[in-house]
Amino acid sequence: MSDIVSIIFVHWAQDEERSALARASLKSLLGTIHTPAEVIVIDNGNSLDDSKFFLEECQKKNIALYIRNADNMHFSYARNQAMPEVHGNWVVIADNDIMYKDYWLELGIKCIKYYPEKKLIASPLNYPYVHKRDPRWRHGQLEIKGRHFNLTERAGSNCMIMKRETYEEMGKFELHKKSGCLYADKLVNSGYLVITPAVNWAFDAGLRKGFNFTSEFSIKRKLSDGTEISFT
Repeated sequence: MSDIVSIIFVHWAQDEERSALARASLKSLLGTIHTPAEVIVIDNGNSLDDSKFFLEECQKKNIALYIRNADNMHFSYARNQAMPEVHGNWVVIADNDIMYKDYWLELGIKCIKYYPEKKLIASPLNYPYVHKRDPRWRHGQLEIKGRHFNLTERAGSNCMIMKRETYEEMGKFELHKKSGCLYADKLVNSGYLVITPAVNWAFDAGLRKGFNFTSEFSIKRKLSDGTEISFT
């Protein structure tokens, strides 16, 4: 089977700045991949203008599937919503605040393919300012045709490239405010490491200023009569 990638992109319109960043991030993603992809966007709402933007991208066939939640169901629930719709043999789970360099996706897939015997996921992002301070996360380097790549436990939770088999093995995201970290823990506990380029092939434009992890966390859906059902 030739490579087909399913890309899961979740958005919530926290404010105008984040809305503009999400639109730019999606355009950057679409403009830098060169592998057939089904882009799945789960929109947690709060901005009708953002939803119109995503719908227009869907009309242009840039987005294969667009789902809008009326309530903010948070990233973990939204990512799980996309799971039954994944058809690619590769899966990307990407945050909505990343700007990409050309061929970042193909580079990540190439890295995983080059070491088929290793349990790897890939990411275009590395955080040396964190990992250099904490040697527990570092696992040396791998070489691919003269280029060196970092091997780590704690990179990539905001943009993960993996085989579909890995995605199915890991299963659903836990409904938790730190679901990305818990998913990374699950990968590590299952023996996976993250391979990243020595120089980033993407930029975290959100600068980790998104969700407030100290805030109250609950996932609720409001019904037609105003009552709510809780998922947490």
